[in-house]
Amino acid sequence: MAGLRIKDMNISVFRILSLCLVVTAVIVVAQANRLAYAEESFPIERNFGGDFSRNILLKTADGRRYNFDVELALTPKEQQKGLMFREEMPEMHGMLFVFGSEFTRSFWMKNTLIPLDIIFIERDGRIQHVHSMAKPLDESAVSSGAPSYAVLEINGGLANKLDIKPGDYIYHEAFRNRNLE
Repeated sequence: MAGLRIKDMNISVFRILSLCLVVTAVIVVAQANRLAYAEESFPIERNFGGDFSRNILLKTADGRRYNFDVELALTPKEQQKGLMFREEMPEMHGMLFVFGSEFTRSFWMKNTLIPLDIIFIERDGRIQHVHSMAKPLDESAVSSGAPSYAVLEINGGLANKLDIKPGDYIYHEAFRNRNLE
């Protein structure tokens, strides 16, 4: 009889230890996801102090240079709102979304009233993909097609007008390339 109780007790201890191990694993995974979210969502305040200029330089492969005044979308709240509800935007203005890590990005035009060109940018400032003339209010996804670090939204049709294409560069503190322009 005593042998049976010890065996039952060992099984109970094993079950408790197994449960503790599972709970610990869940906590570790949840904490890792929380830290990954913080890395993804708040890169600017942590890595750069948030002291960015509102001006970017776009330089084409053939040497043409264009200056844009941009609003910065650095926090999740700013990035979710983007250029929604705007009825107009001056020609050489836009919004620069800086994410702080490279992932395949998808944007949509929900509640966006003006057509936009969506320019996906790599970590070094190189333009990776240009989606021209995203339609106002369209809720279908516009994808980068490959990992991107940031996105520049400008007035629809301007990328074609200025002949902006993949391989051109954006210069800004977010890409740590401002001194290379």
